[in-house]
Amino acid sequence: MTEKAGPFSRQVVLTLPGTDDVLVRRDLPWSDQTDRFVDVYRPADAEGHALPAVVLVTGYPDPGFKAMTRRCMKDTAPYESWTGLMAASGLAAVTYTNRDPVEDASAVMRYLADHGDTLGIDTDRFGI
Repeated sequence: MTEKAGPFSRQVVLTLPGTDDVLVRRDLPWSDQTDRFVDVYRPADAEGHALPAVVLVTGYPDPGFKAMTRRCMKDTAPYESWTGLMAASGLAAVTYTNRDPVEDASAVMRYLADHGDTLGIDTDRFGI
């Protein structure tokens, strides 16, 4: 069965210098539960620097979204291209899987604060 093209398979049209060079650390577990992951996007030339981070928070639980689209929100083309643009702009960008949008957003922020050093994130500068 082939997937239908839809709004979640379309990337943004805009690109910036460095967009194609963005480094992504995918599926880093942020919880002891097996279906909770973060993806961290960073500019290729920012190795060794702690960057301000933008966290894309979704208000819809992934199990329901996945039932409709067969993928998690963080793995859709719009989210991947938005985070790529943010990273190309000099920021770290974070997406994550969730079950409970409110509780999980708080838990992800705690995870990022606790692991900012290893993720290259300035834990004093978050945008949501």
